[in-house]
Amino acid sequence: MCSDRGLHRVLTIVTLLFYVQAAAEPPTERKSHFRDGAGNRPNEQLLAAAPEGWLQTYFKQTTRLRIVEFVPAHESRDWRNKVRFEAFTARILPDPIEFMQGLAHDQAQGCKHFSDGGISAGFENGYATSTRLFVCENHPADRHDQITMVKSIRGNERFYVIARARRGEAIAGGPGTALQTDIASWALYLRAIHLCEASSDAHPCP
Repeated sequence: MCSDRGLHRVLTIVTLLFYVQAAAEPPTERKSHFRDGAGNRPNEQLLAAAPEGWLQTYFKQTTRLRIVEFVPAHESRDWRNKVRFEAFTARILPDPIEFMQGLAHDQAQGCKHFSDGGISAGFENGYATSTRLFVCENHPADRHDQITMVKSIRGNERFYVIARARRGEAIAGGPGTALQTDIASWALYLRAIHLCEASSDAHPCP
């Protein structure tokens, strides 16, 4: 399984790329908006899009929750890669860092071995955010190994969770170079996802 040293190496590479890219160029506008349709602030928008060519495979919406999942077109029956967008309302929205700590605890349950580490935390467009990487050997849902990078954003009325996941990867001894490159691209993909409010000067939309 991915050793703590292997995870630390990956996190170091990803974090460096994340901040070098952030300093080198401004965030690019996403091609479409993920609108959760809940709460009382219709101007609040998550600027996000699934990777090009991916298909929607799951959708759920209630008055308090919206979930949408996408996978590559050729993986629609047995996914290896997935992106998941979730938005929910609550009387008190959680702190992103504390939410991620709780998520890490939940993710670790049932894994043969589990590691996690922080990618970034702070404010983006005036909203508190946190991004972490989770590595689980023998995931309890399907007994595959799974690597997941998750970004959480606390909006004014909703809390957003965006996850990029890969399962079935041979990660014994630490992710290989190709996977490290993919994980770095996930960090840049998640960094480009932003929350905004069209009517707010504090959280302007592009």
